[in-house]
Amino acid sequence: MDETPQVENFEALKTVLEGAAMSLSSPPIQLGEQARLSAIRRLSDHIIPRFTDLDAPLVAVVGGSTGAGKSTIVNSLLGQKITATSVLRPTTRRPVLLHNPQDELWFAGDRVFSFLTRVRVGDDAPATDPGHIAPGAVKELELRAHAQVPAGIAIIDTPDIDSLLEDNRLLAAQLLDVADLWLFVTTAARYADGAAWTLLRQAQQRNAVIAIVLSRVPSGAALEVRRDMEARMEAAGLKEAPLFLISETTLDNGEFLPADDIDPIARWLRGLASDVMLRNAVARQTLFGQIEEVLLQASSVSKALAYETEVYTRASAVITDARRAAGAQVDGVTQDGSLLRGEVLARWQEIVGTAEIWKPAQSFIARFRDSLARTVRGKPVSVAPVEVALGNSIATVLADEITHMHEVVRAHWEADKDSQEFADKIQKLDKAQLEEKVRTLVRTWQGSVLDLVRAQGASKLKGARILSLGVNALSVSLMLVIFAATGGITGAELGVAGVSAVVAQRILEMVFGDQAVRDMAKAGRKDLQEKSAALLDAYAQELEHLIERTARDVTPEDIDQSIETLRLEWDL
Repeated sequence: MDETPQVENFEALKTVLEGAAMSLSSPPIQLGEQARLSAIRRLSDHIIPRFTDLDAPLVAVVGGSTGAGKSTIVNSLLGQKITATSVLRPTTRRPVLLHNPQDELWFAGDRVFSFLTRVRVGDDAPATDPGHIAPGAVKELELRAHAQVPAGIAIIDTPDIDSLLEDNRLLAAQLLDVADLWLFVTTAARYADGAAWTLLRQAQQRNAVIAIVLSRVPSGAALEVRRDMEARMEAAGLKEAPLFLISETTLDNGEFLPADDIDPIARWLRGLASDVMLRNAVARQTLFGQIEEVLLQASSVSKALAYETEVYTRASAVITDARRAAGAQVDGVTQDGSLLRGEVLARWQEIVGTAEIWKPAQSFIARFRDSLARTVRGKPVSVAPVEVALGNSIATVLADEITHMHEVVRAHWEADKDSQEFADKIQKLDKAQLEEKVRTLVRTWQGSVLDLVRAQGASKLKGARILSLGVNALSVSLMLVIFAATGGITGAELGVAGVSAVVAQRILEMVFGDQAVRDMAKAGRKDLQEKSAALLDAYAQELEHLIERTARDVTPEDIDQSIETLRLEWDL
């Protein structure tokens, strides 16, 4: 069958699904990811190849439970020991694809089962000893040509659906997913097992073509077992599926099933292979069932992708809210007078005097001018303690808010079942590193305030000596004004901190004038806000990195559109 627009639309669906990989461990997302991988596999290894080559050989997968005798059935069909049989479990560790020599070209490339590496084995090579195959070999597909395999059909002997090895169980399910035809094998003792019927019901729901082989049926119990099995099959919607019974008997030559048991299965397979119309009907029936199943899976992927996007958005919003709250707290503390208390206030009062702290500000201005005069006479009054105390206060506020931001984000993520894996990634803050960063910020900002005063003083102050000796005191005064209010205080504030800030403002106004003080306070305040915001942003970004995902162009809407195109095309 030539490539058609339908194939192109399936290729388009495959492309969008390939671009929709999800990685979060939340159960709804993991189920969506499993559906995505299954849909891609079915598109790649069944739907697209089958549409492209409808006349290609049918792929019949012989699958079933542990010890059911799958390999014995395959060997008996061929009259040669091709696949290993053993009391050891698991026996089949690497799936074996058997085909007629005429069909070799169909399986030479990766047209089907592209997820497995091909290993070509000679026609007459003995069966591979399972003990010599590592568990990882389930990623390989052993290819054998055999004249007893009818042209037009290929047979795959698979690992057990209930294998002790997880890789084997997964591969068995994958092979059954992309087969044209199931030859499902179970035993008379285990045919009621839930795992087998779960797979059979899933196959029936997608309209797969199935035949069931019931092996090891005790002598004299065939009629009773058949009736019970047929009743179960009818209840499961498998009434039309062929049912073959194999008696519990001694193997011919210790290797093969008796002809009476194996011949009905062989005739059925040859009948399918030899009738082109029937073979095409089988291929189409399973194909159309696969299409419906893939569209349902793609819809699940779309929902899971939308869910994942919402999880990421929610987790990121927590960071945004915590960052905003931290910024608001820093901004509030640095302008509401909070920093003009405690150690800062004590050190400032040592400079301007404390005995008459409640007198009008002009008294303190006079005292401060006297202090400056003493500085000129060689008796300097150091403002370094005030500057250090201010720096420590700012650093503490920033460090506390960054720490709180981390704690808040972690708590929110831990409380959200979908975001808990993000919380597990949050590392404990490096306190020493954080302290160094905030102190570096504070030193840089205080240097900027000093530069503001120097720049203003270059044109305003009279006398180079006063400018050089008093600039530190003036810069500290400016810091006090900045922390009292954004544009300078009005004098209406109450309390020691407020009066102290009034003193600082009046001193600055005496030297620079009202407007210059407002401009410097505004500039210093803006600089501190920008530096603090940059530091908070950096830590918020570190949290954002924990929830980064690979950028993708595919959206749920892209998947939905591709699904809709195919549904309209197939009238589904």
